Amino acid sequence: MAKNFSRDVANKLLDKLSHDDDFRSLFKSDPHAALAQVGHVTPEADRGIAGTDPVVCASRSLASKED
Repeated sequence: MAKNFSRDVANKLLDKLSHDDDFRSLFKSDPHAALAQVGHVTPEADRGIAGTDPVVCASRSLASKED
């Protein structure tokens, strides 16, 4: 079953991705670590599985900060 972000985590993630270059770099290199910084931890058993790991589709490409 898909894991959803809380509203708080989603807001923090979008804010950091749109304003924080260091966070964007971390998200590109280690998206699970970046998500942990904003309060979302993907259980080890769910990592790499489409539908349960938000990183599977979220980190494929990252829009510019402006977008």
